[in-house]
Formats: sequence, structure tokens, C-alpha cells
Amino acid sequence: MKTKNLKSVIMLTTALAMTASVLFTACKKDEPSSGGGTQPETSSYWSDSYRQNQLNGKVKTVKTYNEGPDEYLPADDGYHYGYLEFDQAGNLLKRGRIYPNQSDIYYGYIYSYDSQNRVIKASDVSGDRVNYEVEYGYDGSHHFYLPTNYLELMNLDITNLRMQKGLTSFKLTRGTSVLLDANCKTVTSNHLTFDATAGGIFATLVGNIDKVDVDFIGNYPVGIKFMEGNTVNGSVDVTLGSDGMPAKLSYSIPALKAPVSIEYTAIAGFLLVTRMTTFDNSPYPGYGVLKYSDKGFPVSAIVYDNNGVKLRESTCTYEGYDSYGNWLKSTGVNKDYENADTTTTISTREFTYW
Repeated sequence: MKTKNLKSVIMLTTALAMTASVLFTACKKDEPSSGGGTQPETSSYWSDSYRQNQLNGKVKTVKTYNEGPDEYLPADDGYHYGYLEFDQAGNLLKRGRIYPNQSDIYYGYIYSYDSQNRVIKASDVSGDRVNYEVEYGYDGSHHFYLPTNYLELMNLDITNLRMQKGLTSFKLTRGTSVLLDANCKTVTSNHLTFDATAGGIFATLVGNIDKVDVDFIGNYPVGIKFMEGNTVNGSVDVTLGSDGMPAKLSYSIPALKAPVSIEYTAIAGFLLVTRMTTFDNSPYPGYGVLKYSDKGFPVSAIVYDNNGVKLRESTCTYEGYDSYGNWLKSTGVNKDYENADTTTTISTREFTYW
């Protein structure tokens, strides 16, 4: 039995491209999508972990409990709850799940920061085992924002956006194997070039590379190319909205087998995925449409094939909010039209605050 969550819906296109057996649940939040609060200037979003995790107020921890036919029972060894933890400065420390019947073992991401609240290390762990680790460096040579969500890429999640200002090096490893190593080489007014190498599973994603080129409008990336010589082996094109936030991302990555596009909108200060599309040359062409309440919480997610036939649908309702506007209980109804199956999942959340 495998726990499923909203990520599976939001990752619709990636999932369709990778496997025909994707199922999903609309309201579960073991690993919440990006989001957040109110919508001031663009730069503040990328330094606000609460907004990126659809939370309001100075949250310290969030525990999410799920009940439904696809969930483990509280007495099972596999029973777990979703877990988020933040430090007093609002930096995200952990995002994953805890297994209370296995000595509270933790599975998920762990983040570390420097004195300027910049992420310097991110680890993907299963208990004491480190699956992947990323180290980030800053030398003060530029002021541009660059993505930091490399651990998510390893889990084929291309929707969870995070960026950090002034990033000049990043090194992704699995044990002693180096999967991606990039160091900033040249800086101009709207362009960065990184010397880079890829290995292992990351080379499967982007091919063999020797550099990464990044183009910017203002401080924000609009094109990222993973290159070997003059050959582009993988790319990400970004369309910025009038507020400077991403409105659309178009991925062309060998492992995805076909181009993928992801569209975003901002609601209540949260950056939210509204549509994902794979194209006809994909092994599993189709698209997904997501809708949200005026509070920025998901209310429906529908998966279609490329002919517009509805394959799966989830709807979500909420009961109760805390004094900051965070939801406390949700009920998700999940319909699988291909298998004529309907399930219901109830999620409850417990908060602590600084």
C-alpha cells in the first residue's frame, strides 16, 4: 500500500509520462505544494517558506493525518503522518513524514541555512540513510535568483518551485557519486554561464553536459539550458507574469520523453499550478486542470487524456480554520473513471506556532 497525495495530481504530466498507473488524492498534504499569505513584491515570495508551503502565521510545526481506504491504520507499522517544521526565522527545516510505530523515524527533506537565511544544504533522507544531498554556495558575484529544487527533481516533481538569490554553485550527490556539479563562470547583465557536469540519474534527466546557460529578465530566470558544447540536451523556458512571478514553465527534458508545460496563478499570495500538459508525442499524452478557493486551497483536480476524456477527478471541501486562516480538516472525494472507483480521504492538521 502506498500513500498518495495532492502532489500526484499536481505532478499529472510527469506522472503520465512516467507511468500509466498514477492515482491521486486531491486534499492530502504530506508534501504540500508551493504557496502562501499575501502577495507583496516578487522577491519576498522566494524568501518566504510559509507562503511557499501554503501557510499563514509564524508556524513552527504542522502534522497532517489522513484517513481513508488507501491509508495505513494507526496500528500498522507503515502508519505515518505528514510533517513540516520551521525555525524561528521562518526557514523550512523539514518536509516529509514521520512513522510513530517505528520509533518516530523520519523520511523526507532536511534543510540547513547560513546566517543570511540562505539555504546551504538540502538532504533527502530515509531515517539515518541519506539518499541525495545538495550543497549550495554564494560568492557575491551576482544578484540573480536561481532554482534550488534539485531534490524534488530527483523525485520527478517538477512543479515545486523554489529559488535563492545570488546562488553561484550547487553540487548534488548520492553517496560518493556526483550527480550534478555546477559553478558560476561568467556573469553579464542578463546572463550566467556555469561550468557543469552531470552523472548518474541526473545525466539520465538532462544528458551529458559541460555547462548550464541561464538567461534573465530583471533578476529572474526566463531560460535555462543544460548543454554539451553547443548542443542543448535539456531546457526550461519561463514566461513571467506582470507581477514578475512565473506564469508558465515549459520543460524539454529527455527523461520526460516529450515537452511538458505547467501553468501557474497567484491566489491569496500562493503560487499555484492551474494546468499541466503533455503533448501528443508523449507515451501518455494528456492534461490536468486544478482549481482553488479564494483562500488558495485546492478544491478540484481533473485529469484528462489528450482527447478531453475525463480519467480521474478529485474534489475537496474544508471544515474549520485556525485564527491565521490555515485549514484544519479537509474531505477529499476521488473518482477513478477508468476503474469505476470512488474513495474518500479525510485529512486533519495540527499546528504549533512560534
